[in-house]
Amino acid sequence: MRRAVMLMIMLNKRLWKKPSFLLILCIVPILVAGMRLAAQGDSGIVRIALCIENPEAPVASQILERLTGKDSVLQYVPCGTGEEAREMVADAQADAAWIFPENLEELLRDRILRGSGEPVVTVVEREDSVALIFTREILSKAMYPYISYKVYEDFVKNDLGLEIEDGELRQAYEATFIEGSFFQMEYPDGQSG
Repeated sequence: MRRAVMLMIMLNKRLWKKPSFLLILCIVPILVAGMRLAAQGDSGIVRIALCIENPEAPVASQILERLTGKDSVLQYVPCGTGEEAREMVADAQADAAWIFPENLEELLRDRILRGSGEPVVTVVEREDSVALIFTREILSKAMYPYISYKVYEDFVKNDLGLEIEDGELRQAYEATFIEGSFFQMEYPDGQSG
């Protein structure tokens, strides 16, 4: 063991005499410090300009909470108006803009009752990319609980013709939630993740 350590010291002794090696050794701590500073700032894969025209609406606030309530790879920038959000995308200050209309709840209810596939949220993007497709999936995930409950409520009240109080209907709906995951990760060597 002692012989191996001595051999390693002797082989690396020549490196200490090279100015480029010493320069690299000095630069490494500076780069690490710079990376730490960069990691502390606001960062994300995609920058989204969020415009909720009526933030007091319960549906809009629930969707906003789902989007911004936890750590994400997306960086959300609040905007006061839809035009401001569009300008941020046009000026490349944001990759996309999501504009929630003032009457979001009424539009959603109307689209669900009519069975229409018309859009409710306006999404503005400069170009389509894999990252932006990913963001639209996140938006869909945030809106899904509200939409699925409204579809369920419409089916029970209109198609089945049942007269059930809203609290009771909500309890029945939430009783069907499935805990856990539908998927199990497994590696080719048989280990599960």
